[in-house]
Amino acid sequence: MKREEIVKVLQGLVEEQTGVPLEEKSSFAEAGMDSLDRLELCVAVERQFSIVFKGPKEENVDSISELADVVSRKLK
Repeated sequence: MKREEIVKVLQGLVEEQTGVPLEEKSSFAEAGMDSLDRLELCVAVERQFSIVFKGPKEENVDSISELADVVSRKLK
């Protein structure tokens, strides 16, 4: 899957969860996401892409762009 496609899927997941559309470089805080929201997003991403995050370093990202990078690496 191309990175651009990953970004689109992630944007959809964030908007579905928060009701706020985010640009690729926007921070999750701009959508009003707290730590619980981010955890829920990580679970949704794991399910969507059939991947597993292995620790807080991978889960502790601040934007769609950073999350897309992590997902892209995991899908290789």
